[in-house]
Amino acid sequence: MSGYTKLFSDIITSSVWNEDDKTRIVWITLLALSDATGYVHCALPSLALMARMDQAACEASLKKLSAPDEYSRTPDNHGIRISKVDGGWMILNYEKHRNRLSNDHEAASGRERVRKYRERRKNVTCNVTGCNSASASASDSASDLNSSLKGLVIPESLNIHEFMEAWENWIQHRKEIKKPLRRKSAEMQIKCFVEWGASKSINAIEFTILKGWQGIRQPDNKQEKQNDTDRRRSEKASREFPEHIEIPTL
Repeated sequence: MSGYTKLFSDIITSSVWNEDDKTRIVWITLLALSDATGYVHCALPSLALMARMDQAACEASLKKLSAPDEYSRTPDNHGIRISKVDGGWMILNYEKHRNRLSNDHEAASGRERVRKYRERRKNVTCNVTGCNSASASASDSASDLNSSLKGLVIPESLNIHEFMEAWENWIQHRKEIKKPLRRKSAEMQIKCFVEWGASKSINAIEFTILKGWQGIRQPDNKQEKQNDTDRRRSEKASREFPEHIEIPTL
């Protein structure tokens, strides 16, 4: 079995870190052995061998991880972390851990794209009609950003530094994904931005760049999506493992 599991640094502030050494080792061993769904295909003797402890100590640790934890930071199901299933164990709430890793990766990728763009444009300041450069070469670079958008009028309600910076980031992002912004599309987007207002427009641009998308989209309600995911997960677990309460925190 091979795979990859990221350990977030805040594990040391979680309630599982208050357990004894052997229980913490078993918990990390389970995380390391789990597949993309949180399933650990392993027998007790093999798990004890992997965790470098005797079988009795490993079994005792598994019982602790299968028991309620009143101090869990996400006590949806009384803090139960694992469930015994056919062929091994299921790490309950593993999907939330995996989604957190995915979101962190996407955010990091988006921040890197924005950082690279700002590095290239650090000597350029934006105004209502476009960009004025601190040097001739920077000005030439700015004018080449997207020639079809030259002379595009930015409405007064959006004529603030923060929006102009976000707008230039958006134009550059579209070039980087090989989908340069056309004038007609830009004019329609500006109309939408006027309706949304500068603040919401900036958030939408930054959110879209972070996701690496082509079309402008306002941020979704992530908590509502997470609640729906947890609810579906809970219903599925109730059908498959009715003897367990389901999905605790990591």
